[in-house]
Formats: sequence, C-alpha cells, structure tokens
Amino acid sequence: MKAESEGTWPQPQTDQLNRLKGVFRDVSSYVVTYHNCAIADQAPRATATCDLVRRITYKVQGPQQFGAKITFRLEKRGGTWVIVDQSSN
Repeated sequence: MKAESEGTWPQPQTDQLNRLKGVFRDVSSYVVTYHNCAIADQAPRATATCDLVRRITYKVQGPQQFGAKITFRLEKRGGTWVIVDQSSN
C-alpha cells in the first residue's frame, strides 16, 4: 500500500485505497481543475478556497462533470506550506 499512495495526504486506509482503485479502473479520464482561488494569509496559517471541477469520463456511462467549492487549511512549517485540513461542499 505505501508505494501506491506514498505522496498522498491524508494517508488512505486499505479500504479507501481499494475504492480508489475501483474508481480508476472504471474511468478512461479523470481531470481535476481549480478556478477562482482566494487565499487568506494569516501567517503562520492560511486558507485557500477554490471552485473545483472534476471532469470524469466513465468507460460505460461516458463523460460527466461535477463541481464543488473546496477549502484548504494550511500551516507554514519551516519554509514550507503544508495542508493540514480540507473541506468541500
């Protein structure tokens, strides 16, 4: 499991990883884009809120598009910004 999900946050559980594998097995394309991002910086913390669009082309159902607003909470650790939480609606 570690090698397949090494760069992800938060680290997925085995059942979550298996569901992800199932999703990607059923799609031919999965594109995520972020638009209209606004960043509120209150160092050493910040929030980034964006419009998220997922364009998914399913092998059987064809293309579908889903939108949401997503917010990332970040903390500055050393010289690097780190995502500590995320929420969406």
